Amino acid sequence: MATREKEVEQGLSRARNNYSWVEKAFHDRKDSLSAQGYHNAEEYFKKLIDVADALEKNPTSTLNDLKSIYGVFDEQEPLQRRLTDLQNQLTEQQKFIQMRDCERAQQELAAFLNAKDDSGCLKHVYFDDVKDEMKALLRAGLATNYEDAYNQSLWRVESVRQNLLRDMAEAEIKRREHEAQKIKDAGFYPSSKADAKPKVLSLREEIERNYDLLGEYNDR
Repeated sequence: MATREKEVEQGLSRARNNYSWVEKAFHDRKDSLSAQGYHNAEEYFKKLIDVADALEKNPTSTLNDLKSIYGVFDEQEPLQRRLTDLQNQLTEQQKFIQMRDCERAQQELAAFLNAKDDSGCLKHVYFDDVKDEMKALLRAGLATNYEDAYNQSLWRVESVRQNLLRDMAEAEIKRREHEAQKIKDAGFYPSSKADAKPKVLSLREEIERNYDLLGEYNDR
């Protein structure tokens, strides 16, 4: 687990270092960009993306707007230089967004891997067994997040499903043994419940009951 945490931390560190230049570039132009209404690098680069989208949808109108904003008239060379600069800025912004999304995903994965239950034990103990199935579910859009993908994958991977069924059956046996011992210690034997209405079982309870009955049958 220590190796996994170290790898995650190294990934986060690389992501931060890779786009630190973006914040520096904004800081170096902070006065002029602030005067234009941009408060941080993300706002500025988002505006550049809007311009790129406008160029793709309506290039003529957008170019005319850019000419007016930047004071460009009919001279082709200055306009070409500005468009080249704009393309370069858009390329940098795309890299920035990709690295930001990568860092966010790394943070979410780290939190998922390090999550613990109420007893202080790691919560997702079958991650290594189901990670490929989780990846497939997330890529197909069949899971909303890591937790959802994990819970679905537990029942899709045969070996893990068998372990879960076994654990649930063992837990049910222990529960019944505990209840029987309590009754025995109290010297109390319940009367017949033949007239009681049968309980409607959930899917998981039905699985537990069938698995338990199968175990009792095999022990005979």
